[in-house]
Amino acid sequence: MADSTGKKFGKSEGNALWLDPNKNSPFVIYQYFMNTADEDVVRYLNILTLLTIEEIKQIESKHQQDLSQRVGQQELAYYVTKTVFGHEAAEHTKQITDLLFGSSDKISVISSMNKEALFALNNATGKATVSSPNVRIVEACVMS
Repeated sequence: MADSTGKKFGKSEGNALWLDPNKNSPFVIYQYFMNTADEDVVRYLNILTLLTIEEIKQIESKHQQDLSQRVGQQELAYYVTKTVFGHEAAEHTKQITDLLFGSSDKISVISSMNKEALFALNNATGKATVSSPNVRIVEACVMS
């Protein structure tokens, strides 16, 4: 399979997606599909999901209304992550993405995360040391 630019997926291209959580975390898979070009989203939804044609058309319609909202990429990333890693991992990854890239209040997002989501956040972002009271609160939650 190739993207709209003709670039193939795979090890030889240096963009292999491993389904083994020891090689690619749910966050890596989710972000990979969040970065899908607008031209490829509908095709990937057709190839990589079991959504009906009607469901894909609805997603495409919403996506085309405002490309900046990345509706198609969100649906694709969530679906693939959920299929490969499960519902809980997909939800955690969605929360992490909102925390890192969304416009939501960061403290509100962190406050809504359960212990498993905080562990997923820690694994997705590494163990950065930042001098901030909010980061210390998150570290305390992850470590407890």
